[in-house]
Parts: sequence; C-alpha cells; structure tokens
Amino acid sequence: MNKHQIMQKIAENIGMSYAIPEHEKKISKDIVKNFKMAIEMIERNKDYLEKMYTPFKSSKSDLTFEQINNYRAAIYRFQKSIKERYNNLNLKCFLILTNMKIFTDVNFTELSDALDTGVKNLQKTVEEFLKVLDDISIQNFKNTCINSIENIFKESNQLKTLVEDRIIKHINDNVLNNDWKSQFQKLVENKTDVSPLESLYQEQQKRQI
Repeated sequence: MNKHQIMQKIAENIGMSYAIPEHEKKISKDIVKNFKMAIEMIERNKDYLEKMYTPFKSSKSDLTFEQINNYRAAIYRFQKSIKERYNNLNLKCFLILTNMKIFTDVNFTELSDALDTGVKNLQKTVEEFLKVLDDISIQNFKNTCINSIENIFKESNQLKTLVEDRIIKHINDNVLNNDWKSQFQKLVENKTDVSPLESLYQEQQKRQI
C-alpha cells in the first residue's frame, strides 16, 4: 500500500472505534427535539408572564389593596395557569434528563447536572412568585410581583442559553454530526500542517525500518 492508502486505512479504523451506535443517535435526536419544545415552552411562559409584568412595570403609581382585590379572581386564574405551565415544563425537562442518562461520558454528566441545577433554579423563582400571588395584601404587591417575574425571566434566559449554546451544540457536534472518517479525511488532505494521521503514518514507517 502507498502512503495515502495506509493513512486512509488508519482513518477508517479510528472511525470504526469511535462510531456512535444508531440507537444512541436516535435517542439524541429525540433529546434535541424535546429540548426545542422545552425552549418554546420557556418562551411561551415568558410571554404569558408579560400579561402582568408589562402593565405593572409601566404603571407609575402603586396599587391599593382595594384595586388589587377587585381582580382577585383574575389573579387566582393567572396563578393557577402559571403553576400548570411550569409544571409541564418541569415534566418535559425531567423526560430529557432521564434520556440523557444513557450517556455516561463526563461531558454529558456535567451538562446533565447543569441542566438539573438550571431547572431547579427556575422552579425556585416560580414558586417564590406563586407565594407572592397567594397574598395580595402584602405591601408593595406590584413591585414585589415585578421583581419576582424579572427573576423568572433571568433564570429562564440562563436555562435557554445553557440548552442552546452548550447542550444542543454538544449533542450535534459529538453525536449527531460525529463523522470521524470525514474529519480525518480533511486532516489527510491538509497540505500545510502535520496531521495526527501523518504522525501515525510516520511512526509506522519508523517501526518498519
């Protein structure tokens, strides 16, 4: 075999060693699909919170207890809907975390832990907001609601960034788009740098001398 054929063989052997099983690729596709659904849920929940946040934030004056009490029923329905929406999001994230457990490498474990922490941090801010809505008689009800919603927005954005920029990217780069043969093919064809395959080839040639 000539040099190019030997390096091609090395690339194929490495590719076989690092091939991702098809069942793992299928689960990964499901995980990414569910992540995208979770992101949509996060955005819809934020839009729903805007129904209270925008008018409260734009109002210059505080609200009296009498004014708030007039909307007690509406606030209760709003609270109930918020709880249901975030319970559904938690359920979706729990499903994702369960599926991610099939991957045992360190990166996946770290990302799973980060996701678990992010979901819990978001849920904590939601629970704090629900407690505020439980007692409309508290002082500065309007400003307390604004601060609570802003905390939810903050944790929501951090969770979304984690999912999009780290987890989905990691799955796409290392599982779904994992093609060692094509990657090493590029290294074989690299004319400027000494690739790992070139080093392996040179090492084999030395051993034959």
